Amino acid sequence: MRKLKPNTRSREYDSYSPSVRGSVAYAYLTTKKLGHREIDEKILQLDAAYTHGFQAMGILHYQGLYREHSGLLESIDLEAVISKMRSLPDSSRLVADLVAFRSGPTHVDGKEYEEKLAQDIENSYADLREKRLDRLSAKKDDAPRRISLVTSVFERDPDVIAEALFIAKGVCGKCKKPAPFLKKKNNQPYLEVHHIVPVAKGGKDNLSNVIALCPNCHRAMHFG
Repeated sequence: MRKLKPNTRSREYDSYSPSVRGSVAYAYLTTKKLGHREIDEKILQLDAAYTHGFQAMGILHYQGLYREHSGLLESIDLEAVISKMRSLPDSSRLVADLVAFRSGPTHVDGKEYEEKLAQDIENSYADLREKRLDRLSAKKDDAPRRISLVTSVFERDPDVIAEALFIAKGVCGKCKKPAPFLKKKNNQPYLEVHHIVPVAKGGKDNLSNVIALCPNCHRAMHFG
């Protein structure tokens, strides 16, 4: 296992709970090509266009994790990761965060959760309405249980996204209608950049394989 190199800048690290910091470290260690921007977006729930991945970078560098550690423990479960980290010098900070993540809210694979939720919704919709209403009336607690999602994503080229949006000029590439609203932070039309051939199926992250879509058309491309 490569040596940890904790740095001394703690501003970003101190902004998050140990459990969240542990989730960032675990995802980074076990997912290949997981970039700082993706962590800011998917785990920290931030706008990476604004943060540029610096929040994730600050957390990871203070824990001692750098590019050479990314995906080094791919597909290894949390207990095994903690065990391996304990054997390294200067690992107390990282191990404490990983242990907090283990002890915190339930953590599940993000893709598996979304797929299961979609299937559960279909099953509920197909069920008799009376049964669905009976289940709802029998609920004793309306407060949702908090879970932490560990998500594996493909790294995206920001230049491809920016150029696709520039070419679109605020018009959806499918329905040819203007974007449904303007983004508050910069007053730009809101469109989403979609891979025509999914990257999970070998599609390239280049301009010939992307199209800017309004949210409705984007969802239709995935679920229609």
